[in-house]
Amino acid sequence: ALKTTLFALLLANFALLLYRRTREERLIISVPVANRTRATYKNAIGCFGRLLPIEAQLDESLSFRQLVQETGLTVREGLKHQDVPMLRVFERLHLKDPKYWSAMNQVTFAYQNALQSRVEAAGVSFALDVHWDLLGIARGPLICQIHESAEGLHGYWEYTTCLFDKETVVCWIEEYLRLMQAATVQPDASIQTILSAAALEAGESSTKTQGDWILREENP
Repeated sequence: ALKTTLFALLLANFALLLYRRTREERLIISVPVANRTRATYKNAIGCFGRLLPIEAQLDESLSFRQLVQETGLTVREGLKHQDVPMLRVFERLHLKDPKYWSAMNQVTFAYQNALQSRVEAAGVSFALDVHWDLLGIARGPLICQIHESAEGLHGYWEYTTCLFDKETVVCWIEEYLRLMQAATVQPDASIQTILSAAALEAGESSTKTQGDWILREENP
């Protein structure tokens, strides 16, 4: 057992995929958070959500277990400071160029755990269901969102077509699943070993996996 949250596991695997494709050992992945950290927000109506930048450090000598543990620790530390305005962060780092703002949101990973199917409040019962908001417009260059339901995990990828094509994104989805399979079979293996194991499976047909994922395109 990895003794971690499912979110940390999925995020670590996403970072591993990005490392496999970019070979960048230091990655910044934006993660949506509710940003309701104060009791005074309890009865407030409105969207307090924001994107929290999470740093992932990749080293092929690390085991996948270590990567997940480090990812989980980074997420917990980040959540402690999620109410700090990004403007203040940029000011403290002396980053005044607007390009840094967009650079922080190049890649986003979102996870929605299982929602209650029915909620009661003030004597009124509500039935809840999740519907994907498929408007044909991506909200960022590359977004991966995974949703947990009673049937298992489902997800969709959003991407801009001026940067990526459908075939490439489908390839990434299949590779994400191969990496997850290799990592969960050998969690104590090094990242290098897991990458090699996933590469060996790359020749197998994985078209059936596309049914669990939704691709959202934005035409430039």
